[in-house]
Amino acid sequence: IITNITATSASVEGGVDDNGGIAVELQGYRYCEKDSNDIFFIESAGEATLSNLKAVTSYKVWFYAKTFEGEFESDKIEFATTDGSVSFGDYSTIEITAESISLSTSVNNDGGSSITQRGFAYGTKSYPTIDGDYLTVAGTTGQMAGTLSNLSNNTVYYIRAFAKNAFGVSYGSQTVITTLSGLARMGQTSVSEIQAESATFTSDIVTAN
Repeated sequence: IITNITATSASVEGGVDDNGGIAVELQGYRYCEKDSNDIFFIESAGEATLSNLKAVTSYKVWFYAKTFEGEFESDKIEFATTDGSVSFGDYSTIEITAESISLSTSVNNDGGSSITQRGFAYGTKSYPTIDGDYLTVAGTTGQMAGTLSNLSNNTVYYIRAFAKNAFGVSYGSQTVITTLSGLARMGQTSVSEIQAESATFTSDIVTAN
């Protein structure tokens, strides 16, 4: 079984199902690039991590065991490493005002290389990048939240999460949020003290949109 495939590593799990009462002298995983004869070996009786792999490369891996009766190998399994991209979760909007947007998302993985910078890229044109405005948020993987400030009121903003590692900059999906107008919204108005030439009007400011 192969899991947790990144640009530079992969997790494997296997082993000897039944040794028939014969002592196993050596066991582990052999692996190599798909079209290469340079075979590597990592000793393990169960789970193991193949590391120092090349990004966007096809590999084959198989289990190997040695007893006094000889050497035994499992069928070969092929897999390919990723391109090092970081993946993100869904966005959650925390608060929207006339001048700011607070939102959050999650950085699901590091793409096989430590994250050196992360945050939100934003602008008034679609698919913003860090070549324009962006907010840096401390941390690596896990939850990420931030507030975009000094925005224009009643304006459509395009926002994308981003993370930078050794393989480059990865961007999440785009979310679109409009700031509030900043204009006051009045509550219900009441009239009292009506006279021939005057009247008293009462109302409340409910919120600023």
